[in-house]
Amino acid sequence: MPTYEYKCKDCSLIFSLQQPIWARLKGATCPGCGGQNTERLISRFTSKSDDSCGHGGSSGPFC
Repeated sequence: MPTYEYKCKDCSLIFSLQQPIWARLKGATCPGCGGQNTERLISRFTSKSDDSCGHGGSSGPFC
């Protein structure tokens, strides 16, 4: 399930929420103030990589 970041326009809280893809169209309720006046932010994403080459990070398609 994707994680989306939102910002509350009432209290300025930035929070993350795991939602099904279709639910992002509904928006989100702020966990800080309970307001519905939120906007979804553009955020970076991370992915889990297979470290089968023994490196600490991603080395591309080759070891």
